[in-house]
Amino acid sequence: MAKKVVVLGGSFNPPTKAHMALLKAAMDKVGAEAGVFVPTSDAYVRNKMVKGGERFSLPAETRFGMLAAMCQDGPNVSVSDVELHVKVPVTYDSMCRIAEGNPGAELYFVTGADKLKSIPHWRKADEFIRRFKFVVSGRKGVDVAELVAKNRIPSDFAAA
Repeated sequence: MAKKVVVLGGSFNPPTKAHMALLKAAMDKVGAEAGVFVPTSDAYVRNKMVKGGERFSLPAETRFGMLAAMCQDGPNVSVSDVELHVKVPVTYDSMCRIAEGNPGAELYFVTGADKLKSIPHWRKADEFIRRFKFVVSGRKGVDVAELVAKNRIPSDFAAA
């Protein structure tokens, strides 16, 4: 049986215990042997913060260091720098780089149910959806199965 790796990307501005709980819940849901945090670049975080009306963002190296410190307390969890210095990160490319470091592993991308609608519109979405699996974190009042069906996400997903 192939090793399973769960990947949780985000701004982590700042990383919290809830992020670790989500990663561990996703790992438990699919029986994964490893979990990986992927903090995104400063450029992406600054753009996201401006769009959200916020002004404060921690530097990438600080967010990375905080995640690395959190990972010391969690077995089989790590942090990757694959997006840290990429101005416009492409999730598919990041997942491929993580896959290269985990030959033969099944990779699961963790996403919130509210983000499912946007995935088919991402860069390299078709390849991303075909190649990787998903762990979907439910949101109150959101029917995950309905969203998966409507948004071309493969039926091979787990709800955390």
